[in-house]
Amino acid sequence: MQVEANHEIQIVNENGINDELDQNIRSSLWSTEIPIEFLFIENEIAQNLQESFYVVASKITYLPLLFSKNMKDLVKNSLSPTCNIDDFWFEYKNEPLKWQYPLGALFDLFGDSLSLPWQITIRFSQFPKDQLIKYTGEEGLKSCFMNNLKEANFLKHGDNARVNALTLQQQADYWESIKNANISAFWAIHTQFLPDIQSQKHVPIRICRPGLPFLQEPIEPLNKDGKEKTILEVIQQIYPKEIEQFKQKIKILIVHGIQIPLETPVTWLSNNLSFPDNFLYLCLKTK
Repeated sequence: MQVEANHEIQIVNENGINDELDQNIRSSLWSTEIPIEFLFIENEIAQNLQESFYVVASKITYLPLLFSKNMKDLVKNSLSPTCNIDDFWFEYKNEPLKWQYPLGALFDLFGDSLSLPWQITIRFSQFPKDQLIKYTGEEGLKSCFMNNLKEANFLKHGDNARVNALTLQQQADYWESIKNANISAFWAIHTQFLPDIQSQKHVPIRICRPGLPFLQEPIEPLNKDGKEKTILEVIQQIYPKEIEQFKQKIKILIVHGIQIPLETPVTWLSNNLSFPDNFLYLCLKTK
């Protein structure tokens, strides 16, 4: 089992990392797993339930998919009469967790690789409607995912022709590849979404901050001189007044547990470290 580790990634040449190493990095990201301990609130559970459940999950999955039917059946039989099994939501240290974020992005925001398993509480009452969208089932999650995929590809290509061209079977296979962490099945379809850098319109980036909505700005992949834009230049565009804090590593950007060097080309990050919905989730942290 591989688990999360915070470390810096290194770019080995001016064009980014060679294709073979790129593939190794992608495979490593898909095979990395996060051990999770699901906890419960005492007054929401009536009786006869073990204190917690343990799962080991791929970072590219989504929290609701981990609350399996078998686990639900066990919990349902012990649930307090005032609670409903379908009203579940997740929190970590009193912070509601957005189910529509990939698990790895949530871990980058709130988790700690030195404190595993990651303890997440499953709640069944006091739903924080001002902070979360109510989960309505896997079809709703899949619909949210497909909408993100379309938005990301519109940013990249200026249209949704590639996503709209997917057959119903391809859409189903794409979703199943994420549920099963099947990188081969995923890349068999995903390659058609990779843009040519010269024709790419924007890079789909979401900057995530604890307790705040994600920040999304239109980021062009190239500078006016035709050179690839780096993370430093992205920061200068989004946080011009805080650039020195990034240079001094007071503020850092994390993706997949990796602290991103400021000289990293943003297109390389997008092509290799984006989540399956095609967005690059950069988590902003202050040391």
